[in-house]
Amino acid sequence: MSEVPGSAGFPLVGDKSYDFYKDPIRFQNKHMEATKSRVFLSRFLNKPTIFIGSSAILGEVLKDHAQHMDFGYKQFMGEIYGDNILFSDGDTAEGLREILKHLFTPESVQSYQYTIERIVKKSIETLDNGDTLCAYKFFKKLATEICLSLFLGLDFSETEADVISQLTTTHWHGIISVPVAIKLPKMSETAFSKALAAKKKLLEIIKKRRDEKCHSFPQKVEALPNLEEDLVNNHLLLFTSALVPKALASILTSFVKEMGHVEKVTIDFVYSYT
Repeated sequence: MSEVPGSAGFPLVGDKSYDFYKDPIRFQNKHMEATKSRVFLSRFLNKPTIFIGSSAILGEVLKDHAQHMDFGYKQFMGEIYGDNILFSDGDTAEGLREILKHLFTPESVQSYQYTIERIVKKSIETLDNGDTLCAYKFFKKLATEICLSLFLGLDFSETEADVISQLTTTHWHGIISVPVAIKLPKMSETAFSKALAAKKKLLEIIKKRRDEKCHSFPQKVEALPNLEEDLVNNHLLLFTSALVPKALASILTSFVKEMGHVEKVTIDFVYSYT
């Protein structure tokens, strides 16, 4: 690492994650100019990180040095989600995929359809044609209700659902924060620390609902072969995470926007990615 120009700085105070997220291209160009190199060292997500701005060098790294690399998603997100199929590769990923596919057979998907249709119909009926629509927020709320209803059996007419929904958002914020858990007296916690606390509460809720056997989907996950207790809970955490609704909301918002252009319909969109 000493051969790479640049500096990782000190933990936390030297982190450059915000600069990167604000403008990745400007960040890359600024450091390449400062180091006079297309490969440089900086601190990202509070970890010493080598940035590569050369396709030739990147190809060399992936081809000749892949055996020395770790799975990056697991390194940055593993503590937030725990072990699950998202961070698995090779034979482990193949095995988990083979196990989990039994949750999504045509028969199973058909049984989920009623819940999805009910939630979509209810959400559409609440729309006011005279109001400006925040498409992304609408789809995120819709997808959140679908995921928590399908995979955890929540009833969104109950107060508990709003509390759990907020926990999933707090949990998600840990992914887009510097991975440092600090909690000092009379001082605010870091977003990462709050995310870990939210994860703990969500896992407690998941375990409680499994014990109460109040919904069939957690029981279906329990019944899958070769899944240990932690893997069952971690996969239910992944299925009910804000990660899935956010991804769906982005796709649906882009789709509706493009359809609006095709049909030459004027639609007011307000984007909010908080």
